[in-house]
Amino acid sequence: LFRSLDRIMADTYSPSDYDILRVRQRTGGLSEILFNFKGFEFRLCDVDGHCLVKKKWLQNFENVSAIIFTVALSSYDVKSKDHDK
Repeated sequence: LFRSLDRIMADTYSPSDYDILRVRQRTGGLSEILFNFKGFEFRLCDVDGHCLVKKKWLQNFENVSAIIFTVALSSYDVKSKDHDK
């Protein structure tokens, strides 16, 4: 991030696909974005992670070739609000 600071702070800055993939936005339910990168088409799905809605979005993951899980390093040991339900 700090290596890109001058580029991001420039008056002419326009976010690249790389920048957009690293943006964090609170979501609810299932949201997805389609994009091309180096000749490959990607469908990036973001699920809100609530156990109560998992059955609704599981059908969207048929024929998936990769899953990427992300979590804030500061939250690695924090239990979900739904953990004990």
